[in-house]
Amino acid sequence: MKDYKTLVFWQKSHQFVLDLYSATRSFPEDERFGLISQIRRAAVSIPSNIAEGCGRQGDAELRRFLLIAMGSASEVEYQLQLSKDLGYLNSNDYSKLNAELIETKKMLNAFIQKPTANSQQLTANSQPIHEISNLLSPHVNPSFASRLSLRPNRIPRFPGYDRYARQGRRH
Repeated sequence: MKDYKTLVFWQKSHQFVLDLYSATRSFPEDERFGLISQIRRAAVSIPSNIAEGCGRQGDAELRRFLLIAMGSASEVEYQLQLSKDLGYLNSNDYSKLNAELIETKKMLNAFIQKPTANSQQLTANSQPIHEISNLLSPHVNPSFASRLSLRPNRIPRFPGYDRYARQGRRH
């Protein structure tokens, strides 16, 4: 069980929801039960599923809820585009919200790829994540490694690992 409030991508998704609620207040009244309701529910689903996944036991359940959150984020991404195309969101609001959402999706995807990595690297008390290699931990959970058919003392390789290793960086 993880404390979801310390995860940076949960914090960013929560802030995104607050910003989205503010932005959708200016939508037309006839969209109250249409696009406003749908985009808000999908947006709230992102941090909600992160929180629920953190409250579950085991990496498999956490990953499943993070994947659901990612699906909701993709849904919101389209609904933002639709809102802009319909003229409900101005370009500045759209750009700000879309950038927040994309950043959250990138961080979420990195954690989905490696949920048992040192989760401290995704908390508010840590440095920001600049590349996927920051998520790799020399201490991979043995049960997670065995599910991936890896020896427990080996770190799973990520796409581009060979190029990364040739540059002389340690994993």
